[in-house]
Amino acid sequence: MKNKIIIILLMCLCTPCFAQFTLVKERDRSIHEMELPTELIEEIKRESYNLSDVEIINYSVNKTSDLLEYSFKESLDFQAVSKAHCVTYSKLCSTICNIAFEHNNINSSAKCVVGYVYLGKTNLCSLGASIFKKYSRYFINHDFVEINGYNYTILVDPTLYDILKMDLKSITKHGQ
Repeated sequence: MKNKIIIILLMCLCTPCFAQFTLVKERDRSIHEMELPTELIEEIKRESYNLSDVEIINYSVNKTSDLLEYSFKESLDFQAVSKAHCVTYSKLCSTICNIAFEHNNINSSAKCVVGYVYLGKTNLCSLGASIFKKYSRYFINHDFVEINGYNYTILVDPTLYDILKMDLKSITKHGQ
């Protein structure tokens, strides 16, 4: 198992020269927000004060990474770093984004979406399911965040940011 993880990480780190990571949305996730402790909400408002929409997105991804650690088994406790999988990463990141957008009067919104991560033309979810058969149900698809602003849609992956420290965003600009 450990050797398989090393092979995938090496492939992911060495391949960007030849291919690009992309996020492909399949559908919206029905549950978007999560309830956060009041202290954390106040901290988010304080730390995101006067940030632009793009700065809020980056802040939210970083904050999510500070609060969570990837695991197949969840244990949420906002008093310490919590263990979580991609669904919770996306719910937390979108919640942080929306709190900060609202607090800064920015007309943007974030939500959880379900889709796939591609490396070039390779669906990494399918690849993961075939390699890690014991955990294949965790690789059926992948959750990430969709942010809709005035003239853009950004797909951002807080889970892969935390695991690989890779800022993975897919940006679509709409009519100017």
